[in-house]
Amino acid sequence: MGAAHRNSIVRETIERFDTKMAIGESRRDAKIALREEQGTTWSVSTGRIHSFKTRSTYQEQSIRFVKWVRETYHVTSLAQLDPRADELATAYLQQQLAEGKSPYTLQTERAALRLFFDNRALASTVAIPRRERANITRSRGPKQHDSHFQPEHWPEMIRFAQATGLRRHELRALRVRDIFERDGQLLVHVASGKGGLKRDVPVLAGREAEVLAMSGGRDPDALVF
Repeated sequence: MGAAHRNSIVRETIERFDTKMAIGESRRDAKIALREEQGTTWSVSTGRIHSFKTRSTYQEQSIRFVKWVRETYHVTSLAQLDPRADELATAYLQQQLAEGKSPYTLQTERAALRLFFDNRALASTVAIPRRERANITRSRGPKQHDSHFQPEHWPEMIRFAQATGLRRHELRALRVRDIFERDGQLLVHVASGKGGLKRDVPVLAGREAEVLAMSGGRDPDALVF
């Protein structure tokens, strides 16, 4: 198989991402317009990418997938892949799950593929594990609760906190709908922070994928942790 033929599906993948870019366009405004067009109040996806960091992460995950498809199933073009997208994405994620990949990685991969194939239900049969939020009882005086919180058991929460600077009680109250983009910047809305004040927290540059992975394809009213 020639190099040009082997690389065609990768080139097509990059070109498809080019068509999905919407830098400078307000993601919030686009979602409002889409809701009005569809006559729904449910969470919707514009199917567009509003930040270069998201593009980089999602493109990397999608190229890894199409290379796997090419090597495993000898699929060499998106014309061949598109009709089998759900079947092959399901097989790919199930293999990743069996290999012990983290829920964070699997969620990012599925979110990337759902946007790439414009299918929010893609690979929905793959049961990606989700950790239940910790039941933490605070008390005055010494912080005994910290002895029960084992960071190694909550890697997604730790990464999320590092990317946003949210406090423990803010993380526990956070819902999927509170993660959003505005003008190309990924933000996290805190409804009740210190002193009961609300604020929108910008996600640190380069850490967007870790935050997006916790919201992709989930019920907007669900607790993140």
